[in-house]
Amino acid sequence: MDEESTEPLSDDQYEKILQAYSEKLQRADIVCLQDYNKGLLNPSVCRKMIQLGTQANKKVLVDPSFAGDYSKYSGATLIAPNRQEASEAVGFEIKTEETAARAAQQIAEKLKLKAVVITLDKEGAYLRTEKESEIIPTRPRSV
Repeated sequence: MDEESTEPLSDDQYEKILQAYSEKLQRADIVCLQDYNKGLLNPSVCRKMIQLGTQANKKVLVDPSFAGDYSKYSGATLIAPNRQEASEAVGFEIKTEETAARAAQQIAEKLKLKAVVITLDKEGAYLRTEKESEIIPTRPRSV
């Protein structure tokens, strides 16, 4: 049986998580924070994990949650929302390459990110870095 608790963690539990993260960070090549909006990556913890990662010269990638304020991801290296998540973050619907470009630029500038990848379902993904922007098409394959 799969169960989860919606009870918030205590300050002591958060401190233990951050301590373990800090210890393991030195052996990591990259950090990937996957936010499922379950409470672990609250704004304070998320910001601290990004800060510790960047101070350790690690690239910090974020798969954001659908809900909430994206400011907690500020300073990460890259964020990879899907179309719906990105639309919610910027306040307009992403339907075209132009709207994907506008959304990626707004997210990158607001959060001070080096890169944004917006996944666009069957249309592939929109990549925006400091130097380039492009649609990365999907490639059909047999499964």
